[in-house]
Amino acid sequence: MAVFEYRGILIGTGKSVKGVRDADNPKTLRAQLRKDGVLLTLATEEKSATAKKKRDIKLFSFLGRPSTADVAVTTRQLATLLKAGIPLFESLNALIDQVEKDSLRRALTTIREQVREGISFAKALEAHPTIFPSLYVNMVRAGEASGTLETVLERLTAFMESQAKLKGKVLAALAYPILMLVIGTTIVSVLMVAVVPNVKSIFDSMQQALPWYTALLLSVSDFMSSYWWLLLAMVGLAIYGFRRWVRTPSGKFSWDGFTLRIPVFGKLVQMLSIARFARTLATLLSSGVALLSACLLYTSPSPRD
Repeated sequence: MAVFEYRGILIGTGKSVKGVRDADNPKTLRAQLRKDGVLLTLATEEKSATAKKKRDIKLFSFLGRPSTADVAVTTRQLATLLKAGIPLFESLNALIDQVEKDSLRRALTTIREQVREGISFAKALEAHPTIFPSLYVNMVRAGEASGTLETVLERLTAFMESQAKLKGKVLAALAYPILMLVIGTTIVSVLMVAVVPNVKSIFDSMQQALPWYTALLLSVSDFMSSYWWLLLAMVGLAIYGFRRWVRTPSGKFSWDGFTLRIPVFGKLVQMLSIARFARTLATLLSSGVALLSACLLYTSPSPRD
């Protein structure tokens, strides 16, 4: 059975609708939607949609990815349904109609079909590492093995919510300094490109020797006003190269070491890392994951890092 992304029109109101549904073929999908009062206008099989997405620029792939809070809400809903005695397949079926993010809905639809075919829930989650990291998958696997899946999902929800709350506090604390840095950089750039060149004409009319720091400032301003496009390109390449370097094992190791040596800020990063490690390890151990496996899971790279 294939998975289709569809667009249609509600019969009677003319309102446009879209969604994801499984069917044997487009003809069957059209008949199913017709029973629900939807007139099918476009149907794209999931494989074709996936191939199309792979052609998109990877730089913007994170824009449609569900956040940790989105996954946490979905996990809590799934835990509630399982705790009420609803089978896993029916619970996933109910969740798909509730999810708003298209990428998460597509992932859950695929997972539901794999569960229907007899594949374990944890194995189905492994195919979506950008949404469900290895820590999530292995905790679910431990819950399935011990028969306490709903309990493990509740612990996962609490863990992800605490992670999202901590991340929000850090971002809120950094928002003001980052905003001031952006505003300050913008003001200095405008002054160097638009204001200082006008002042330069005054110094030229005086025909006097200028201090070295004034001459340097005027030279920098002249370079920025003439080659601003080159500076923007260099900044963009530098950011891209830095991000690629940080993703390599040696680059990540060097950058983390540098971060920990920064006065005051390095100590804060160290305390946050220790707190996160302790909380993650406690969650894994309480879910039935062995100590060695839990340590390996924490030290392995995650797609969300």
